[in-house]
Amino acid sequence: MEIAIGLFVTKGFQQTSMAHLSRSSGIATGTIYHYFKGKNELIEQTYLYVTEQFGTFISFSDDELDLPLKERFRLVWERAYTFFISHPDYFFFKDTLTYSPLISQELKEEAVKYYQVSFDIINEGITTGVFTNKNPMALARWIYNALITPAQLKLSDQMEVTDVLLNEFFEMTWKGLTSVST
Repeated sequence: MEIAIGLFVTKGFQQTSMAHLSRSSGIATGTIYHYFKGKNELIEQTYLYVTEQFGTFISFSDDELDLPLKERFRLVWERAYTFFISHPDYFFFKDTLTYSPLISQELKEEAVKYYQVSFDIINEGITTGVFTNKNPMALARWIYNALITPAQLKLSDQMEVTDVLLNEFFEMTWKGLTSVST
């Protein structure tokens, strides 16, 4: 999967064949087909793998669960950003597939369990009235798009993303979500 991620990111999904993956990984094509029915299944399982890695990275420890909403939101925000810039191939792979028809809606819904912590925060923000928008999916998409901007800037070397700038991105996002300053 790790080699497949690298190939998908550098060559693209269409240009990466199972034979190319076999040559790059040193694993026989037949062995790959033993584990995956085809390239589409490999893409789907790799999507779940990357999503699981992301979800594990952003999860809270037991002592963090009682932190105020904004602090937990900040932790998820900072961990997501750190994950993205620490694993650029994962980021580009997942970002490419976020709105792709290669991943079915059912698989996207299955993957939600890996980043349930994000939805728990969104739902808490909605139920407590801290977040102005009441649509969890719309909020999740908006937050994701706001978060990937500094990651894209950093990974593309378009801009130095300092701690100060990252905090500004966080505060813009938080203020865009909330109905009052909290």
